[in-house]
Amino acid sequence: KMPTRWQFGQNIVGSIYENAPDLLSQMGLDLVGNTNDPYHASRAIVDYLMPNGLQDEGAYERAALAFKSPVPENYFEDGSWNMYWDTIPAQVGLLLLFLVEQPDFQLM
Repeated sequence: KMPTRWQFGQNIVGSIYENAPDLLSQMGLDLVGNTNDPYHASRAIVDYLMPNGLQDEGAYERAALAFKSPVPENYFEDGSWNMYWDTIPAQVGLLLLFLVEQPDFQLM
């Protein structure tokens, strides 16, 4: 059953990304504001969508890695990345995909 639930979540996120990527960008901006800290951004989105949070700090680290994955690390290191980048729809989408596969999400 879990792979079916994951596939359903992936289909929803994929559809939003394909048809309305601006919704993902706007959601990120509304929840985070303009920051250049990807850890703060990913945690704020996770905590909004999952009010009880994730099971441990390691899960938050993995969430941040999913969020950061489409952007080369040097843009985070030099502070040039922010929530207005054109990668934000993909970043938020990848974070959502990460979340739908978490046990904590399935218990909501």
